[in-house]
Amino acid sequence: MICLVSLFRGCGGRETTGLPDTLAAKAGSVLAQETASLLGETGHVVILLDDGPRGKTEACRDQVASFLNRLSGYKQIRVVSKVNVPPQADPGPRQLPGDTYLDMLTKHADAAAIVSFVGEPRFEAADAPSLPEERPRFICVSMADVLVRPLIQAGYVDLALAARLKPGFGATDDSESERDFVLRFYEILQR
Repeated sequence: MICLVSLFRGCGGRETTGLPDTLAAKAGSVLAQETASLLGETGHVVILLDDGPRGKTEACRDQVASFLNRLSGYKQIRVVSKVNVPPQADPGPRQLPGDTYLDMLTKHADAAAIVSFVGEPRFEAADAPSLPEERPRFICVSMADVLVRPLIQAGYVDLALAARLKPGFGATDDSESERDFVLRFYEILQR
């Protein structure tokens, strides 16, 4: 019997024991598939990486590496930039500062998508900005659907791989697909 202390670690997740690297790698692969589908399998992509301690965990590195590996299979999609985002000062959930989000939309306006392994953008309700009409799609890995769902509804995020608050544990068999395995622990949210 494996005792899972908590569920996730690394990019937008929580610390874990058990099979984190397998889960992280599979989650990265599924996110790449969803990204390619959203983009119609074509376009330039910008990747935002956590430059803090969370971004240096093995699980986060595995998730990003798996994402990039799977995305490289789509010949019409190209990663044009990887941006390291400095660590946040507060101890709360890892989120992308709102000003960084807006800066990335402006600097990379010609990209098809920006994929954040730093989390969803963080805004105070009163400070939520208006978005440019033409902007890249914004995709992220999120700690929880409650953090990202309002941003999807408001149009700030187009696609998110959000950690489930109540994951679906249980026995697996060899016939379970990678996607089905990942969807026990994450949900895919889309605008």
